[in-house]
Amino acid sequence: MSFKSIMRPIFILSIGLLLSVGCAAPVDGNDSGSLKVVDYGIYGPDRNNPELLIQTSKVPAVLGTVFGIRARFFGDSPELYTYKWSFPEMRNPADGRVWTEMIATQELEVGGVYPFLVRINNDWEAVPGDWTIQMLNGERVVLEKTFRVHASPPQYD
Repeated sequence: MSFKSIMRPIFILSIGLLLSVGCAAPVDGNDSGSLKVVDYGIYGPDRNNPELLIQTSKVPAVLGTVFGIRARFFGDSPELYTYKWSFPEMRNPADGRVWTEMIATQELEVGGVYPFLVRINNDWEAVPGDWTIQMLNGERVVLEKTFRVHASPPQYD
């Protein structure tokens, strides 16, 4: 076996790996066949009727910013999901309570598109760092996406 015949498959495999990295899914983790991300990033101010403004994982820590994901549920019947936002520590100055996460549950209907968004409403909520949303089916994390919230405006791609 020649050096050339050995290197050709390695070269083709390397090119394939490089191309597949460029096409990687925009979500940090998703092992659920029934819940798929439609889009993610920064949305218009109406959380009830979200309009994607920019698809990005970089978010400015600015009052009024709405960000997160929209996901479609493809299950066979309605299911209850838990969504959990984790973020750097923030303290509500009115009552002194410290927050590092928000957790809620929602029943998802088949075929529905659901926004899982957060809005920075108060100065004390504009905390830079990693903000992560996890979608859980029971105890199993089926979808996860992390956003980097920046104190200064981020540079978008």
